[in-house]
Amino acid sequence: MRNQFLFIFFTLFSFQFVSSQIIEEGKGIDSITIGIKESKVTKFLGKNYDRKNINDDEYILVYSKKALAITFDKDSVVYEISIKPTIKRKTHKGLIITSELKISDVEKVYGEEGWHTKTDSTINKGYDSGIVFRTNLLTKNKEILKITDSLYLESNVIEIIIEQSENDYSFQEYLEGIYIPKNLTECFKEIDHFLNQSEKDNIKSKTEDEFRAEAHFRLGLWMRNNWALWKGSRLYYFFKSKGISHPDDMSGIILTSYYRKLNNADIKLDTQIEKYQKYWTEQKKK
Repeated sequence: MRNQFLFIFFTLFSFQFVSSQIIEEGKGIDSITIGIKESKVTKFLGKNYDRKNINDDEYILVYSKKALAITFDKDSVVYEISIKPTIKRKTHKGLIITSELKISDVEKVYGEEGWHTKTDSTINKGYDSGIVFRTNLLTKNKEILKITDSLYLESNVIEIIIEQSENDYSFQEYLEGIYIPKNLTECFKEIDHFLNQSEKDNIKSKTEDEFRAEAHFRLGLWMRNNWALWKGSRLYYFFKSKGISHPDDMSGIILTSYYRKLNNADIKLDTQIEKYQKYWTEQKKK
């Protein structure tokens, strides 16, 4: 009886996932988002998939029953999510996805503006928000239809693709293969992985000011660039929520806090934040 209950529960959970979750442009569907590892995808969707290699570095996991295909890069990080319109869903902007969806329906919600690309067999209508609608390549009297043709507007969408938008990195766990910490504690863990014990002992031997001055254009620069503090990563928004807006200040807080942690000193995060806020308040008065 218990096994039967679990089977029914997971079956209903799976159905609920594919049929009720909102498709978010430039992001994904619920917990399946761009920027997560394969292990997290299989945790949520299971291992009932077909694997297809694109090349030596990239591959796709196809979940046929869920009408999803997840594309991964060489670091096993999701960079594209493909959705078949065989299951009724809804996009964040309000478009209802069904097997009868047409390009004219898309334009009513997303507008006529956008961009088009063609392959040997498809026409893609895309938007900078990170969503693409794919149709079969149509012909009339053996000539390929133009995108302005009324038949193109009435053509059925055969696939919806979610890809990275140009301006939202706030939800991604990985960027270019590098894990993005979500808070200060995770920053410490990542730095601990970077440094060996000899390097940590060297840091402890310096004064706090010496370490910060030395690390600002080395470890600090690496963090600002690779943790995407200039691009608005989730770590950026962690600090933003605490009233810190400049990436230099963010890396400064991380470096100072890590130094104090190594030396078993109080991090005094609130005091650090107040110091930077006071600095920018005074700058605005000048």
